[in-house]
Amino acid sequence: SQLKFMRYKAKKLYNLTPGDFTLPVHVDRCGKIFTALAHDIPMLAWPDGRWCLPANIFMLEQFRKGQSRRDGGGTLKTYATNISHLIRYCYKNNFNFLDLSDNDFTLFMGTIADERNINNFSTKVRGANHVISIGRTCLEFLSSVGRLYQDDEFVGPNGQILAEQKEYVYRGRGIRSSKQRSRKYWHHHSFPTPDAEKRRSPITSSAIEKLRNAVLPSSRNIYQRKRRYVMLMMLEITGGRRTEVAQLTVESTKRANSMD
Repeated sequence: SQLKFMRYKAKKLYNLTPGDFTLPVHVDRCGKIFTALAHDIPMLAWPDGRWCLPANIFMLEQFRKGQSRRDGGGTLKTYATNISHLIRYCYKNNFNFLDLSDNDFTLFMGTIADERNINNFSTKVRGANHVISIGRTCLEFLSSVGRLYQDDEFVGPNGQILAEQKEYVYRGRGIRSSKQRSRKYWHHHSFPTPDAEKRRSPITSSAIEKLRNAVLPSSRNIYQRKRRYVMLMMLEITGGRRTEVAQLTVESTKRANSMD
């Protein structure tokens, strides 16, 4: 009852849940339903506007895992964008997700890898790393589809779609950098060779000084001036993203200071 009819745009298969949207968490013994805020979760549809149940169950799984919804969708929005390619492919070819074979998935990957720019046909729409990212999310989604229809081996080394999960081990950043962490990801033989990772150069000291000098003339009051100076200091010290620094509070800083 919270959702109004929404018209999905031709270039986008999802809409985000509104700011006051809630989902049930549990029901107590008296029958009272407890809910939690669930704003900015992508709701996916087929290109003809029909509700795409497997895709929305996948989104709900990722939401319950705690995936980011910051800045209008965050990681969940990225996942929705990635699997939209597979939804369109299945719709165009009249495939059910469970009917996909390994050969079908290989053809799908080739399609998104070879897509060309309309204005410059010699240029591909996306690079190899972007193609791999889409492929990994789609395999995670298809694995969810398999679980939904009680076929846990739908995606796997001996599955209908031949893919395997690998593990990437790395060390965290910051104070606890010595602690090893790991992350699992999907791999398929159709994935292209990754592009060399491009690293952006850090901002120069002269650029930081220009930002500091711009604070005083551009601020309307003392509060705004102090806040901007603190944000610049936090950006420089922590290396955090703008949204991460903007969400810091005095209370969160005090809690961090009291940690071991």
